[in-house]
Amino acid sequence: MKRLIISLFLLSTISLIAFAYDGMWGGRLDFNLELPEVMGSTASIHSEDHLSLWYRGTWGDVANLEIEGGVGGTLDFIMGLDTDLKFEYKQTEYTIYPELDLLNIYGTVDGWDYRAGRFFFSDPASLVISTPADGVSAYYSFGSHFLGMGVGYAGLTFNESVEYYLTQQDVKNIEEQLLANARLMEFLHWSMPGALAEFQPSVYFLGLQDLSSSASLAEDDVQRLQTYYAQAMVRGNVGGRLLYEVAASGQYGKYGSSQILAGAARTELAVALVPSLWLTFEGLVSTGDVWSDRDGYLLGGTVADSLNQYLPVSTVATRGYVVEFELGNLTSFGLGLNWKSSETFALELSGTTFLRMANGPVSASQVTSSSGESLFVGQEGLLGFYWRPTSDFGLNLKAGVLYPGSPIVIDANLKRYLPVLFKMGFDVSWSF
Repeated sequence: MKRLIISLFLLSTISLIAFAYDGMWGGRLDFNLELPEVMGSTASIHSEDHLSLWYRGTWGDVANLEIEGGVGGTLDFIMGLDTDLKFEYKQTEYTIYPELDLLNIYGTVDGWDYRAGRFFFSDPASLVISTPADGVSAYYSFGSHFLGMGVGYAGLTFNESVEYYLTQQDVKNIEEQLLANARLMEFLHWSMPGALAEFQPSVYFLGLQDLSSSASLAEDDVQRLQTYYAQAMVRGNVGGRLLYEVAASGQYGKYGSSQILAGAARTELAVALVPSLWLTFEGLVSTGDVWSDRDGYLLGGTVADSLNQYLPVSTVATRGYVVEFELGNLTSFGLGLNWKSSETFALELSGTTFLRMANGPVSASQVTSSSGESLFVGQEGLLGFYWRPTSDFGLNLKAGVLYPGSPIVIDANLKRYLPVLFKMGFDVSWSF
């Protein structure tokens, strides 16, 4: 049935393209290479790459067409220690997967901006969701107010590319099935983007219901998840020299018979020391659970009656470069300097401290239940170089060092070579 729906949708889209009287297309290539990725007793060279094409077809104000999709993939050259404790090549792993982020009709009818089909669900503060789904949304502007609402279904999106990240079933299904779990989502969004430059508030609500069959839940040893998010945010620009953003999200719901009550908050400040040099601060706090209340970062079979670990719907805004952390049982504080000498060149220098809120799991697999009770996860330093010689080409170079706390566990023999963890990488993007 799902294949039939997808085929009919693609056929109707091709027909609409043929009748569009004005259209344009383009593409984007993103290449990423990072090394080393340290996991337990191995270290790897990791590459994640994407090729996407887009099309915009126009009939008028009432109806327009938007398509964006392509292919993504990962490639890992894995190294490990031999019996003489020397590095040797172990194996190569790769994945290739389809991506379809946008496939919708949009336009304006009686002052309402609508969108129907596949489009991105995203919250203003990047604390809840950033992933495509199939559905309908509508927005209306009145005065300085902006009101939006929508509903979407996740079960027809490609599993590998959308990165839903809630239960252990999500990770298992990436390896076993093409499409994501069946979930229904609804959102409501109010904001005042044009009220005052110094004060721009917004409120966002999202509900999520798991529509998976009872048989599939039992097979994967997970419970049904029904969860809701409420978010408030304010941002502003004070005199062109102080930029700020303060946001908080609360999460409430049920996982089987367990109750979820969690939250996350974020503060970002940027102060212009001189026109081309900015001092930045970022603070993040998100609630967590202890190991005795859950058997891992994602929701699985063993949980307590009351859960407090914050879980975003999908991968939203990770923290850290050497080791990436998702929101949930994570506190981080960072200071940075950003120097932008021109429109084509920028330099970033930052330091970030990572802590756990509770002696329990975080998203990084290097933190295990045998890691000890320390809440200090690590201290990271990062240097980034950004070059944009043209509007359609960019190159980023990064180098990071992480002094790990005791919760981060790697192989004892590998630790002889890596008393601190480090990572280097570069990203190349080209639009055409």
